Amino acid sequence: INGVTTTGQLGQAYTLPFDANASTVAIQDQATRSTYFTWDFRRACASRNARIAVEPVSPWQLQLLGNPVADELVVLVTGAEGQSLQLELVGVDGRVIVSRRIHPALARHREVVDYPRHGAGVVLLRATGNGRSQTLKVLRK
Repeated sequence: INGVTTTGQLGQAYTLPFDANASTVAIQDQATRSTYFTWDFRRACASRNARIAVEPVSPWQLQLLGNPVADELVVLVTGAEGQSLQLELVGVDGRVIVSRRIHPALARHREVVDYPRHGAGVVLLRATGNGRSQTLKVLRK
């Protein structure tokens, strides 16, 4: 690192020694071994102002396998393994036609929803779980 000393001299060589086991990093003047800056990672990370990261949750995704559909609706759920999802088939009037809770064990889960007693038209497939929601438009033949 090249920088300016406290006396204003340009081009002074500084070192940034690094030790993987140390918790501090110090910037030192190579000629005088004077330390100009020290940063303590452990102390900074342990402070009350340190950020604590939230563990990322994988976003699950719904996909219709065939649309328009006849008497059954085939849904592919990806990325929801180990989670609990609520699936609802909702009419355009807001009435819930079918409701079920699923618990996919694999990264790719295939779910079949039967609804033979309803005529042609549009219904909505809504999935909710883990603080997330997704709605798909389903066309019925």
